[in-house]
Amino acid sequence: MSWNNSLYTNIGTDMMSEVLSGATMTITKAVGGAGTTAAESLAALTDVKDQKQTLKILGIEDATDSTGNDAGKRIKIQITNEDVETGYILHQVGIYAKLADGDETLLIIMQDDRGVEIPSNTENSDFEIELYGIMAISNVANISVTVDPNAVASVAMVNKQIAQVNTKIDKAKEDLQKEAQETYMPLTGGELKGPLVMPGGGTALSIEDNAATHNMVYRGKVLGTSVTSEQWAAIKAGTFKDLYLGDYWSIGGVDYIIAAFDYWYKCGDTACNTHHAVVVPRGQLYTYKFNPTNTTEGGYVGSDLYKNGLTQAKTTFNTAFGSAHILNHREYLVNAVTNGKPTGSDWYDSTVDLMNENMVYGGRQFSPMPDGTDPWNTCRNYTIDKSQLPLFRLAPWMSFVRDQWCWLRDVVSAAFFAVCGGDGYADCSCAGDASGVWPAVGLIG
Repeated sequence: MSWNNSLYTNIGTDMMSEVLSGATMTITKAVGGAGTTAAESLAALTDVKDQKQTLKILGIEDATDSTGNDAGKRIKIQITNEDVETGYILHQVGIYAKLADGDETLLIIMQDDRGVEIPSNTENSDFEIELYGIMAISNVANISVTVDPNAVASVAMVNKQIAQVNTKIDKAKEDLQKEAQETYMPLTGGELKGPLVMPGGGTALSIEDNAATHNMVYRGKVLGTSVTSEQWAAIKAGTFKDLYLGDYWSIGGVDYIIAAFDYWYKCGDTACNTHHAVVVPRGQLYTYKFNPTNTTEGGYVGSDLYKNGLTQAKTTFNTAFGSAHILNHREYLVNAVTNGKPTGSDWYDSTVDLMNENMVYGGRQFSPMPDGTDPWNTCRNYTIDKSQLPLFRLAPWMSFVRDQWCWLRDVVSAAFFAVCGGDGYADCSCAGDASGVWPAVGLIG
C-alpha cells in the first residue's frame, strides 16, 4: 500500500483553518471506494469514488516524528470485510468530519493508484488491515473522533491496552507504597532508622538489587520467549532487577536458565568490567565428539570440539539473544597435554564454552592437580572458573541433565575428558565418544 496521493480536500482545508482559529471539529467516519481520480482533481472531491463500505475508526492520538517533535494527529482506521459480499479493489479512503455547527463533509482523501484487494467475507473471514492517516496540524487543535464500537480488537491492540492498564496499576502501587512509607512507617514521627523488628523477634532488612543479592535467591520463574528491554537494561546496570537464579527464557525450543550473575566480573588478563548474567540450556544442545580419536593432545583448545564443535552452539545463542548481547571475556584454557596432564595454557577470548568441574560441582573430581613437584608446570590446571555456579549450589538437582552425559572441558588423562554424568555423578569419557554439548554463556545488556 503506497497511498501515493493523500491530501486535504478544498472544503477540508477551509475546515482546518477554522480549527486553527479555535473551532472544534469531530472526525465522524471513514469510507472506502473502488474508484480513482486524477491527482489534480482529488482536492475538489466531496465524496469518494464508487463507495463500497464504511470503515471503522479506532481512535485518534498525538503523533510525533523520529526526533520526538509534534507531527500532528494520527487517525487509526480499521479495514475489515465483515460486510463485504463481493470482493473489490480498494483505491480510495475518505475521512469525513464536521464542525460543531456544520454538516458532515469529506475532510481528507487518500488514494492508492495500485489498490488493495479486499476479499469477500466468504473468501476470507479473518481479513483485517489497520491504516494510519497523519494530519499535519498542531496537537493542541480541538479535534475529537467518533469511535466505531464494533471495531475488531487485534492482539496488538489488546496488548497495548493491557500494557497501559498495567502501567497505571504499577504507578498506583508505587504511589501507595510511597504514601505508606511516608505516612505510616514513622510510628512516632521523624525518620525510621535501623532494622524493622518483626513479631517473634525477627528483623526485616533492606537489601540492594545487585549480583551478590541475586546470587542468593533461587526462583525458577518463566521469563517469556525473549529478553525484554527492561531485562536487558537491568543486566546492563548490574541491578538484575526481577531476575533470579533458575529463571529462564524459552526461545526456539530451548530453555535458557540463569545460573549466575557477574560470575566473570573483574576476572581475566584484561578485566571483564561488563555486568552479565550467565545462562545454561536446560539440556544438551546436541552431541559431539571431543576428538575423532581417543586423545586429549592439545587439551581443550586443541580439540576438534573447541575448534569446530561449538560452532552450532554459538549460532544457537546468537540467534536466541543476538550476537551483541553475548559476553566476550577472557578465559585461561588448557592448550597442551603431556602424559595425561595439562602442561600448557594461555588466555583466550571466550563467548560460548563448555563448563569445567569447578563450575558444576564446586571442586575437581577427575581432572588432575599438581603433584607437589612443580605446581606451575607439572599440571597447568588453574583457571578463573574456580567457583561453583550459584544455581548449582542452591539447586543441586540442576547441576546435571538426567540421562544425558554432557562434556566438561577438563582433561582427565591422555584419552579422557571429564563428563557430567546423566545419573547425577561425576564421570569421564573417551575423547572419541559422542557426548552432550552443554555450554555456559554470559548475556550483557
